[in-house]
Amino acid sequence: MRAYINIYKNTLIDNYNLIKKVIDNKKLFIVLKANAYGYGISEIAKLFSNLNSPSFVVATIEEAMMIRKSLVFNQILLLENTNEYKLAMNLKLNLAIHSLEKLNELASKHLNLPIHLNINTGLNRDGIEINEVDKAIEIIKKGHLNLKGIYTHHSDPTNIEKENKLFKEQLIKFSSFKKLIVHTGSSSALDYSDDFTNAIRVGGSLYGLYKNKIITTEPAIELLAPIWSVKKVHKDENIGYGTTSLVPDDGYIYLLPIGYKDGFMRSRNTIGYLAGNILIKVGNTMMDHTIMFSKKEFKVGQIVELIGKNLTVEDMSKAYDVIPYELCCSLNERIKRNYL
Repeated sequence: MRAYINIYKNTLIDNYNLIKKVIDNKKLFIVLKANAYGYGISEIAKLFSNLNSPSFVVATIEEAMMIRKSLVFNQILLLENTNEYKLAMNLKLNLAIHSLEKLNELASKHLNLPIHLNINTGLNRDGIEINEVDKAIEIIKKGHLNLKGIYTHHSDPTNIEKENKLFKEQLIKFSSFKKLIVHTGSSSALDYSDDFTNAIRVGGSLYGLYKNKIITTEPAIELLAPIWSVKKVHKDENIGYGTTSLVPDDGYIYLLPIGYKDGFMRSRNTIGYLAGNILIKVGNTMMDHTIMFSKKEFKVGQIVELIGKNLTVEDMSKAYDVIPYELCCSLNERIKRNYL
């Protein structure tokens, strides 16, 4: 048995219910990109597919395909640009549109795909610029494009009110379009109420990876690894490749079946937890393995916690100098996920 991840479904559902209370009657878009923040896109899509019919957001068309292969048919918004229009139609996707060029392309091809127009209000990553909004509307009307929604993505919690004001000022220009889905995104948006959107995109908060002001959601993920072998060692013995890492004291080293091929980064000073004891990494993380040290003796088969109740996502993110999103997203598909 290699390292594995436990995902606690009831915790995710509790997080979902907390968010639903906050957003009241607004439509919820659940963000499933990056393998559902490391939680596993197919299973998470299935888990939420029947809960008041939320819509989903993905980054790539491949992610959308995985959801459809899981027999989940909720609405999906595809964020990244694509030229695979026939496939997008077969998958029944909504497309995010970030530029006048893409609008013109859709119009020239007479495509009736439902689209959501992204308006840049400060993130400056992508989106229609404020001074391009009138032109965008002109192209949409002349090209008879199927505009279903308008949205923006916040750059920072401190800028949300400013960016919301800018976004709201543009909405009056779309008054001739009926029943538009108007949404903002980033989990920090949950902390700010507004009277002009009817939907919201949420990712990090749902997975317990973002600390909101008004609600507390919990991480639902646990990373564990069994001890594969035990070796008694003495202080200053060399460990692993090269001769740069020495055992800090007399004790024991433990081989864990997790490495950088699993997304367990080589550069991190990894720690583990077992039976009230902290284990420290010695040597460099290898492709398939990590070696840990403790003065206390444990047995083959005992389970070392790498992320969980004792080594929380927040604590480990700080220890590894990464954000919680990065920590969980980096855990790739080779690690088996159990849904409990």
